[in-house]
Amino acid sequence: MVLNYYTPIKTFWEGLQSVRETGAFRIPFRDILLDSPEVYGFSILRKAILTYEREHGISEEEGKSRMPFYRQFQRRLIGPELIPFVTSLYEEETEYNIGDFPHLVLTFDYQRLAEHCLSENVFLFRCKYEEEASIASLKQSLEREYDKVFFDAENTGFAPDSRFVSLLYNALLEIRPKKETPHKEWRLALFKTPEEANYLWEKQTIFPITTWDIPLSCLVRIELKPDYREMPELYTALIGWMKHCGLVPEQILTGLVE
Repeated sequence: MVLNYYTPIKTFWEGLQSVRETGAFRIPFRDILLDSPEVYGFSILRKAILTYEREHGISEEEGKSRMPFYRQFQRRLIGPELIPFVTSLYEEETEYNIGDFPHLVLTFDYQRLAEHCLSENVFLFRCKYEEEASIASLKQSLEREYDKVFFDAENTGFAPDSRFVSLLYNALLEIRPKKETPHKEWRLALFKTPEEANYLWEKQTIFPITTWDIPLSCLVRIELKPDYREMPELYTALIGWMKHCGLVPEQILTGLVE
């Protein structure tokens, strides 16, 4: 199996800057909590909590379905202060498209990429699109975690062995609406503290950012979209840039190898 990574040409340009030194392609990760609140996954988690409470005779007023998931006045989750950074990949032959403007599709070998993720403590997983299955899975976890969540005067607390925060991140990162099923999205995720992240000033605000290096050995194919045959000037320059960075376009660039 292979996974496709869609990238603007500028991002590809930046990602290859250090390839001669590292032998890797550098990809950016976004702070998913600032990029989007991802409220859908949290709504499924709240449904799971409500279902658990109904089955155990706990009223909504006495239960935990309304508990805060975010720190006060912040777009950060309760629990350890971590920034969830992600980037998205997609299975072949999906309905995903980033637009008609020129961009690149990088195809990675799943097995090699998964092995590299294990060595780097980066998570690779397929998004889930079935609401009922997600609720059932979360509810099963709540059988172990529900009683480990409590409330103090200021915020939500956890017993020392609680894994409820993991459920929060599962809901945030993995659960997607059923209408997005044709995307067949996978996600790479890594976590950093605010001190470990880098920061960028853009569009009159500050963004936490980070990057991650994928070895070129994981790269199977590069394709210029929407149709490289209609962009000879850009295609020619792309071939030269790849050679400049130490790549062999004849081995991986669509159009030169079929």
